Amino acid sequence: MGDVVSDKSIISWNELRRHCTTGDCWIIVHSKVYNVTEFLGDHPGGAAIILKYAGSDATQAYNEVHAPGLIDEALSQRHFKGHIDPLSLPKKEETVTMQTTQEAKKNLVEEKSIPDIPHLHTLLSVADFEAVAQKKFTGKTFAFYSSAATDLISHRDNLESFRNLLLRPRVLRNVKDVSISRRILGYESSAPFFVSPAAMAKLAHPDGELAIARACAEDNVIQIISTNASYPLQDIVAAGRPGQTFFLQLYVNSERRKTEQLLIKARKLGIRAIFVTVDAPIPGKREADERISAEKFVSAMSGAIAINDKKGGGLGRVMAQYIDSSLNWEDLTWIRRVSGLPIVLKGVQTAADAKLAAQHGCEGILLSNHGGRSLDTVQPAILTLMEIHKECPEILNKLEIYVDGGIRRGTDILKALALGATAVGVGRPYLYSLAYGQEGVQHLTESSEVLKDELVSTLKLSGITDANQAHPGMNTITENDYSFYNMSLLVRMAHKLRQKQKGPSFLEILYEWMQGQKNINKILDGWNKKHGPIVHARTGAKTFNILYTRQAAHDLLEKRAAIYSSRAPSIFLDKYLHNGLASAFMPHGTKWRLHRRLHSNFLNIKVSKAYQSLQDIKSRYVMRGLLSSNDYAGLFYRYTSSIMFALTYGGGMMEMDDDGNANEHHHNHSRLHQINEMATFILQNASAGPLLLDILPILDYLPVNMCMTWRDKARELHEQPTKAYIECASAALGPDHC
Repeated sequence: MGDVVSDKSIISWNELRRHCTTGDCWIIVHSKVYNVTEFLGDHPGGAAIILKYAGSDATQAYNEVHAPGLIDEALSQRHFKGHIDPLSLPKKEETVTMQTTQEAKKNLVEEKSIPDIPHLHTLLSVADFEAVAQKKFTGKTFAFYSSAATDLISHRDNLESFRNLLLRPRVLRNVKDVSISRRILGYESSAPFFVSPAAMAKLAHPDGELAIARACAEDNVIQIISTNASYPLQDIVAAGRPGQTFFLQLYVNSERRKTEQLLIKARKLGIRAIFVTVDAPIPGKREADERISAEKFVSAMSGAIAINDKKGGGLGRVMAQYIDSSLNWEDLTWIRRVSGLPIVLKGVQTAADAKLAAQHGCEGILLSNHGGRSLDTVQPAILTLMEIHKECPEILNKLEIYVDGGIRRGTDILKALALGATAVGVGRPYLYSLAYGQEGVQHLTESSEVLKDELVSTLKLSGITDANQAHPGMNTITENDYSFYNMSLLVRMAHKLRQKQKGPSFLEILYEWMQGQKNINKILDGWNKKHGPIVHARTGAKTFNILYTRQAAHDLLEKRAAIYSSRAPSIFLDKYLHNGLASAFMPHGTKWRLHRRLHSNFLNIKVSKAYQSLQDIKSRYVMRGLLSSNDYAGLFYRYTSSIMFALTYGGGMMEMDDDGNANEHHHNHSRLHQINEMATFILQNASAGPLLLDILPILDYLPVNMCMTWRDKARELHEQPTKAYIECASAALGPDHC
């Protein structure tokens, strides 16, 4: 309303004291007298907090949570009655008003007198900030910030979930220069994290959200402003630099017109997006917060009140009474229409709701359990992200996904990014950093100090140079995490390929099978020409990604380093053709790992030195053959095969006569030719003949006597190489070599 002094009266203390009822309520704020009678019923937090100071001075309590000009903005000019006569004020300070404001100061704002608070630059981690905050903040303030719901299970799990994720660093990479910048909803940020919204930052420091805004301006980090912020929205925005990116967290008021007013104001102030809180239709039970009595305390933006009641003194609970618990999916259209801004849902905790968010056109979702402050025993956000990988990986490419809850280290940030998060939110740590004001917030953020410094170091030690290079293969999951995680990586890769690459339809694949096409290479070549180097083929419930070039294989498999077998699963190959004994077709598991270890014991650089003498002997044949034959490919193939036969069965396929002439054993050469023919026949039949079994695995459950021939064909094919291997092994035990 502006300063209007000259045309108003000087009001005495006695006159003020006569206006102290519900029907006639005056108060003093900053020596000005206001008639707030009409505002009592309109106040978002109710009339009780104002009536407590009816006919007296409310300045002290007002200053604890409000910016100086807020009351002039909330009231019209006619509500201003004049200035209090300072000479008429009572000399004694032991009035009800002074006692109340002193208690408020003691309980909520006044810092503890601690002479040994460490110098800011000695703080090296988020844990250091938390330790200082616990000493410096009042008991009520620290309880409000640190408390969580009921048994604190979700709060603890938020931290443990990141510890259970283990990093898999790559080595010998040039990591001299590293970038951690990120675009969040299209806006540039110097880091892939933002300041999560948190209520009443002024409890920690007089500048509260203003200090955070100034620090974010210095470090180019995005701040999400809470609906329950201590300062008005315009003051927080003004504290930053021109053009600074701010998002607004929204609690929808049960009086919808108030929410509409806030959204319109946000748009006019240049707020870039609305984060709608959806996980707290009612506040959680935070017992640590409830046990410490609270003085009446008001949010500058929402008008929410904290006050003791019959349940206790929980700031979070009693301040959330204005929140509309009827909010539903249909209301998102209304929020978008009023604000005209991108919408992000804050508090998504299941893949099903993530999918609904995408269907309703949301630009992003913030996976969060409210820091464990709402419903206890819910899963951490990072596990919700894994669930999305499994249940609806397509939304990873439809909207941006953020994660908060339990972020304390640079390693935590990278783990979330590797699983597909666009950015992460950091909440409590920034409240703790306010123990040092703006400097504390900057110290927590800056690249030379804590979060940015840790993230840069983590990237370098992991072998990547850009936060955008993070991929799922960088994480290893422990036994305590979802068993479906590895499979979820395949699902996500398949979806990405589906988005970028095309392939034959199910009917096309089925048609090729029905035509009895035996030349699988011809089919694959046709798909390659039509669809490119990466072909996506979905056959029933299975997905196959066929790679035709070395570059395609490198680009895809490099990002699947955590998956140790890239062959598409085949019932025919593994179960029937090889009776589950061929490691090349074996699914990843205990048996596969055993075979892999056995192979590596014989096929590694260290062991290969024992084969050197044998290689030298066989090399004489190669040298002689190079001078007498133009069949170079066949020559080298027989050379390598001869070594393998000698190592496996004790005899080779080729020998030298006394004059040094090459002398191939006809029997051995025929055996190699027989094995090659069988291998070709097996692969052709495995790829084309019984393809229907792999398309429709349910056919495997049909009775044996039905017209399904793959079991007999597989048995026949299996017996041929088995017979050949047994003959070679038997010969190795006898006087003659195979």
